Formats: sequence, structure tokens, C-alpha cells
Amino acid sequence: MATLNICSDALTKGIISDCTTQPIGGIEQRVWIFKRGDHTIGFKTGTSNVIETITNAATKKSYKGVAVDGKAILRVGGELNIVENRANTWNHKFNFENFEFAAADILNLDALEDIFIVAERIDKATDGDGTFFALGVKNGLRKTAGTWMSNENNGVCAIEMVGTSEPVKEYTVMAVPSEGQSVYAATLAMLVATETVPV
Repeated sequence: MATLNICSDALTKGIISDCTTQPIGGIEQRVWIFKRGDHTIGFKTGTSNVIETITNAATKKSYKGVAVDGKAILRVGGELNIVENRANTWNHKFNFENFEFAAADILNLDALEDIFIVAERIDKATDGDGTFFALGVKNGLRKTAGTWMSNENNGVCAIEMVGTSEPVKEYTVMAVPSEGQSVYAATLAMLVATETVPV
């Protein structure tokens, strides 16, 4: 029986995993949370995993998720799905601990579905490539688990969100910089701009 195990282009460069490329793990403890469908995403021409623009629909905005620095309260990752008769895909994961418990906070958490996020690596490339990345862009992240016990872990709620069947491990987010501006500064400015409803 014939199998389909790859649908992408051919290998385009070497793979170097040595002391020159060893990264520092972790993300900055802030992410941008986007309700899928409330934003327009522009991919770099000729690519399927480089996002150059994220813009809000009218009346819509992004929201920041912020946690204690250095505590890994916000965690992201993924898992490869290897399939015999279809293209391989990735499950994107976003896990976090929710400290808030006011009535509006609980309703907000319960409504958190079908989102994508943008995170920032602690280890930042000098050219900005790979520093910011998005998860759940194509199919959305949805809650798959949630637990809390009042007398455990200070009573906080642990949430797991998963996005299935994403075509790539992650989406690189790199805004096009203005003259004299770094890719990092341009991308950060674009993300901060999404925090405001367009006028």
C-alpha cells in the first residue's frame, strides 16, 4: 500500500544542532491572545509559515496574557502527528495557570475558545527571525483540560488548550520594519497596536 508521508517542498538547508545553535528554552511571560476570526493575517509572499501582518476587524482587539516573570506559568509547545495516509500535522499547545476568580474573570475564562496566540522566546535571534511565533492560527486553540482544587497549588486553575491539525510546528511572526527599525521593534509595535480597537 502506498503511503503519503510528506506533502511539503524538498529539504532546503542543513540542520545544525550543536553548540553554535543550542537555544535557551522558555518564553517571556506574556502572550497576545486573539479570537480567531476577529483578525486578518497576512503571510509573507511565497511562504506558509511567516506572518507579516495581523490586523483587527472593526470593534475587535487582542488581549494580553501576563504572568510572573521566570515562573513558567505560561507554557507553549506542540506534538507531531504522523499519519500513514495523510500529510503530517502538529498539535499546538498552550497551558497556563489562572489566578483570577472574580465573577467576570470566571466568565471570561469559560468563554476562552477558538483562539490563536503569539508568544516571544526568551532566546532572541539578532535578526528577529523566530523570536515571535504564533500557535493555533489555522484551526484555533480550544480547552482540552482544566483543573482546580481550593487547597492545592494556592487554589489556582490550570488550563490546557490544544489546536489540532496545524500544518507547521509554529508560525513565525515578523513584521516588515520601517527604515532604520529592527524586525523585533516592528513586530512588537504591530502586536501592541492590536491591543487597541481600530478607529
